[in-house]
Amino acid sequence: MTMMTPENMTMRLVILLSACLAPAAAPAALAIQSDGEQRDDRVTGVGSPASGGAVHAFQQCGAAEVAGAPGAVLERPDDPPDHRETIATRLEELSKLIGKSGKNDPADARAIALMRGLAGEFSHSGPADQADILRGTSRVFLARRRAEKDGSRKTLLFIEAARSLGAMGEDADRLLLAQIDSKRHRDDLALQKELILSLGKTRTKRARTNLVKLLKDHRPAFIATSATALGYFTFEPSKVRKTLFEALLKALLQAEGNALGQNSTALAIWKAMRVPTNSSMRTLSGGNASSPADWQRWWNKNKRGDWD
Repeated sequence: MTMMTPENMTMRLVILLSACLAPAAAPAALAIQSDGEQRDDRVTGVGSPASGGAVHAFQQCGAAEVAGAPGAVLERPDDPPDHRETIATRLEELSKLIGKSGKNDPADARAIALMRGLAGEFSHSGPADQADILRGTSRVFLARRRAEKDGSRKTLLFIEAARSLGAMGEDADRLLLAQIDSKRHRDDLALQKELILSLGKTRTKRARTNLVKLLKDHRPAFIATSATALGYFTFEPSKVRKTLFEALLKALLQAEGNALGQNSTALAIWKAMRVPTNSSMRTLSGGNASSPADWQRWWNKNKRGDWD
């Protein structure tokens, strides 16, 4: 942000006051000084040094009222930086790296470092830079990486993209959902688990809804990971946590019942989701139980109580 000199401050305040105050309230004789002299109370309402009153004036008038003033430059000290060249440069480099095969950097170390740096900048950035960071990070999933000689997938680049998006909060939920069970990455189980966990970290209503749906999936890893991710909603209101708890309890009871038939898939689901489901139910409710039946009794006793 441009440094304010006393002269610039005086000019901006004159523009500001002419736009926000009635003509009678700010006659020319009440020009604000920049040398530390007291303001007239008829202008400021307080007897404070002019050099310290700029923020007060901007806050009182508001950006919308000043926007029409000729030559007015609207800047707020607390606005995050935006349209930064450094962000654009990093995103351009990241785009070039994901467009290559990765042969020259087998571990994708540079691309991963760029994503981590951009994720760290996200919360300190203005809306335009945030949108660019989200878009640039999501495009990483378009990269083509060949499998290793042993047939294993190169997933670290994509896993880091999922983690970075999860750290960016609510604006990233749609981007993560687009990759969960996507045609390109469907068979990458490690990545799918990371995407589901990152979706939970966004803590949005859309994330909750889709995680509950995934509890009915036929793949044990998807169900178990979704149960874990639902435990991230600890600080939601009591009503929301009760809804999630009930969904987990129903999934747990159904999985236990299905496993009694000795079906191999049902047994695998029960074994995979039992522990993470119990953990999330304890986290959401503050209660404790050792079996699905015990949880059902606990729920019947406490579902109408206040969990906050």
